Amino acid sequence: MEAVRTWAFSICAAMAACGIALQLMPKSNLTGVFKLVVSVFFLCCLLSPVLLRIPEGRLWLPEYSAEIAEEKAARLEEVMEKQTRISAEQAAQKIIADKLRQMGINYHSIAININTNGQSETRAVAVIILDRSLEPQHEALKRRIEQSLEMDVDLGYTEGEWQYGGD
Repeated sequence: MEAVRTWAFSICAAMAACGIALQLMPKSNLTGVFKLVVSVFFLCCLLSPVLLRIPEGRLWLPEYSAEIAEEKAARLEEVMEKQTRISAEQAAQKIIADKLRQMGINYHSIAININTNGQSETRAVAVIILDRSLEPQHEALKRRIEQSLEMDVDLGYTEGEWQYGGD
């Protein structure tokens, strides 16, 4: 805050000095040049906080510590992972829906559970909710869908209310 007060005082002092100098200057051919010099001087005073910090490499940029930068990077990475996961789940749901339609199987909903165990292992399971009337064909449907999708499938059944069944 003290720096702002000092800067404001220097602006006021420069303005007063420039005004007095212009009043004391006799009218001559050099008046235009003198006004230009006074204007440049006042502009330098006005911009002094920025101009004086350039050699130090500090341009009023906020100072970030490594901890803050790492925290922001971690949050950004988390958001990107979440967005990637959502996009992958939506793409997988669309592919599964298309395959089920091709197989002539009507479904109520499709969910994708993606489990990651550390960085090396990722396992996706499709949870498909079918009509309760298809439950007697559970094992045959499950094998057929898993072969078509080439992934693990968990089948559930519903009729009106949400009811989960299957494996």
